[in-house]
Amino acid sequence: ASTKFHYAWWILVSCCFMFAGSMALLNSIIGVYMLPVTKALEVARGDFMFMLSVQSISIVLAMPVWGRVYNNKKININLALSLGAFSMIACPAICSFSDQLWQFYIAGFFGGIGIAALFTMATPVLIGNWFAKQHRGKMMGIASAFAGISIIFWSPLFTTIISTYGYKTSYLANAVLMAVLILPWTLFV
Repeated sequence: ASTKFHYAWWILVSCCFMFAGSMALLNSIIGVYMLPVTKALEVARGDFMFMLSVQSISIVLAMPVWGRVYNNKKININLALSLGAFSMIACPAICSFSDQLWQFYIAGFFGGIGIAALFTMATPVLIGNWFAKQHRGKMMGIASAFAGISIIFWSPLFTTIISTYGYKTSYLANAVLMAVLILPWTLFV
């Protein structure tokens, strides 16, 4: 019996990190930002949350594009994944410098492109390419669990950063953490 670590397991680990560092850091903890941002900008909560509507529109627009990208054998998958990651990382990075509502909407648009690339499209494609049909559902479940598990840590972490340093610093820390969790896997695996 071979004891060699099969490359498919690296794919699964990378998908776990993409789930923990994508939707979990982008949308699942948006509630910790709502009050500090709306108070600082003096805007209604619904106006701030419209960023998610903009994000949803960009997801819908980006999905067919990413579908074609991931089906094109001529395109380097690491490059495509990394472009999606940079788009997702741009969302909290832009928010960290934003002091007007329209800037959050632009950030949301970039976040949606990244969500379509990494959260919605990449993991099913990668797991579908690397695991036998009878194991794909279980592997998707394992990877998806990391989005939920990571929220247990992200919400208190970013609540603390916001209360200590403010929402802009917290968004910047969010972008850095996202980059650390996602880019090594998209660039090199």
